[in-house]
Amino acid sequence: MQIIRQNAPQSGSTDAKMLSAVTIRHFWVLGNAVSDRFNQFIGMSWSLMMSCTQENSKPNDG
Repeated sequence: MQIIRQNAPQSGSTDAKMLSAVTIRHFWVLGNAVSDRFNQFIGMSWSLMMSCTQENSKPNDG
């Protein structure tokens, strides 16, 4: 992560805007990573559950 220092006047509002933009971007990337993991987890759980129900629904010949 790199900090960009520009020759802008030290007004404070510019820093706040830049900080908020960086924070929003950071949370956006983090949210995408979390949602990807969550989707993978849901997919795995779903396929596992479906395979378990298919196993249980087979006729039991004993």
